Amino acid sequence: MQLLPIFFFLQVSVFIGPTCDYSVAPVARYAPRWHIPVISPGAFAHDMSDKQAEYSTLTRIGTTFNSLAYFVITKVMGAFHWRRLQFIFDSNGHSSVMPRFCYLASSSFINRAKANRFNHVVSMFSVDDLNIDQVLRNGTKNEFASE
Repeated sequence: MQLLPIFFFLQVSVFIGPTCDYSVAPVARYAPRWHIPVISPGAFAHDMSDKQAEYSTLTRIGTTFNSLAYFVITKVMGAFHWRRLQFIFDSNGHSSVMPRFCYLASSSFINRAKANRFNHVVSMFSVDDLNIDQVLRNGTKNEFASE
């Protein structure tokens, strides 16, 4: 971990960043032991909102997957009284932005759907094996389909 020498020799008061979930996770896990706050515009994953467990000194200052999922699932779908949904996503989608970006985003939506007791189905696929017609026909359960 490259932050250890920085912490011990420079005696930092706060870590600002990193932004990538995979980089901020270990920093935010160690920071409570050092009593140092971590401020990140990243840390999008839903589990990083758990202040009681591992991320007690982490403050996320940007839009997170949780806030986006809350808005879409609770506000938008609630306004239209939609209660059934199917998640169809490539778990490795948009990896140029961040590794497993779509998986992390989708997991926030799935957790919010569970918390709101929505009836939902999860369908992950690989772009290489994608047959969207097959995913929609076979992956969609009868209670989600229409004539």
